[in-house]
Amino acid sequence: MNVRIQNNAQSILKMNAIFFERFEYKHIGFKTGESNLNVGFSVVDSIKDDFMEIKIGFEICGEELFILNGELVGQFTVTEKQDISLNQLKTNAIAIMFPFLRSQITLLTSQPSLVPIVLPPININKVLESQMR
Repeated sequence: MNVRIQNNAQSILKMNAIFFERFEYKHIGFKTGESNLNVGFSVVDSIKDDFMEIKIGFEICGEELFILNGELVGQFTVTEKQDISLNQLKTNAIAIMFPFLRSQITLLTSQPSLVPIVLPPININKVLESQMR
């Protein structure tokens, strides 16, 4: 299906593939009452010519409950040359990938005996900044 978006608003970034390279869940135990979640992300990219591969690593630790970690991979190409580098498009690529990550985490944790986790929106720029330090 060909989709035409009005006002020339279609992104020059095309997602070729998205997949979980690794997804691990380890049950630790049960806990009553409130529990804290610690969530961390890492981003690794490989950029060459008009191709970009982004790997978003994640770890979610539910205090005395579980550890969930993995890696989501997105592969992108630029459909037309413009005065923008692939490095500048990295933030957009991560923003495209993040809803897939959120959805998978919610889907897994919506199973019986688990508390569903819906990750809030994140500031992708802050994640990238923290990795540059």
